[in-house]
Amino acid sequence: MNKEQLVTTVKQFFNEHAQQWNVTMAFLYGSWAHGMQRNDSDIDIAIMMKITDPDEIFNNINAITLALTDLLHREVNVLYIDDDISKPMLHYNAIVKGQVVYFDDFTHYVDVMLKAMGQMEDFSIFGLAWQKQIAEQNLKDLTNA
Repeated sequence: MNKEQLVTTVKQFFNEHAQQWNVTMAFLYGSWAHGMQRNDSDIDIAIMMKITDPDEIFNNINAITLALTDLLHREVNVLYIDDDISKPMLHYNAIVKGQVVYFDDFTHYVDVMLKAMGQMEDFSIFGLAWQKQIAEQNLKDLTNA
């Protein structure tokens, strides 16, 4: 399977099943989205849903993962993206750098894209100093170990 075939298959899957699992958006991200997959690469899918119950989200993610794994005959990892875009770097990679494969509302898709970019911008401003501090501390700890 090549990237084009994968994208077509995943788009068709979500067009047919998104409502069943309350999916509002789905993105292909990671190595497959960038055309850098290997023969043993897993497939990374990020989704947003219109439900908030943690148990229902968990059950839907498991069902989607199993269905896609069965359909694609590959390991599939499904990432849930909350409305707050609470993991800026990871969610940015999925939403902005990944490839959208499904959305039910274009305006909502654009809003989420802009929010992900804004969150990443905020994280970049404040997060870099924090990352540097953590990296320096880790190096110091390793040196003293």
